[in-house]
Amino acid sequence: MQRIIDTTLVALAFSLLGGCASSTTPVATAPVAAADCAGLQDVGQEVADLYAQGTVRHARPIYRTDFVARAIQPRYVAGASFDVPAPRSGSAAYLERALSCHAVSQIASVEHPNDPLRVAGVYDVDVKAVGPHMRISVIGDDRTAGDAIWKRTRALSSGEGQVQVQQIARTLLTDGRL
Repeated sequence: MQRIIDTTLVALAFSLLGGCASSTTPVATAPVAAADCAGLQDVGQEVADLYAQGTVRHARPIYRTDFVARAIQPRYVAGASFDVPAPRSGSAAYLERALSCHAVSQIASVEHPNDPLRVAGVYDVDVKAVGPHMRISVIGDDRTAGDAIWKRTRALSSGEGQVQVQQIARTLLTDGRL
């Protein structure tokens, strides 16, 4: 009788270990990478309009806390959120789709130098309607991306890094020489 119980316990243990060894954890796909970009046109111009002078307001960092142990829970910047006036055309869902496509596209378009969506490692973009504004949250997939997103968002909201072109002089070419 004892031998049957021991054999049963050994078989149960191997079946449990075999089940754990063969199971795999699915790899999480970034929501930004799953954006459906078909049919969107001129996303770069829409983003440029959002980043116009003085439209980005209330930049806030987004924090993430890693639970390592009860006494060790490091907190770090995972991204940023900011508010922009609601665009005339499009809903929060459309704007989220357009911004997600802008984040994954590698096309050089009309870009702002502090564009938080052009950081390597953007994991997720969320847009919510908050009164007359849209709250845009950009989250990175690691500490480095989160810090870069926050720095660019803070610079964008404070007006730092604006590119301005001024004409200093003008000459007329009459004989082909300056």
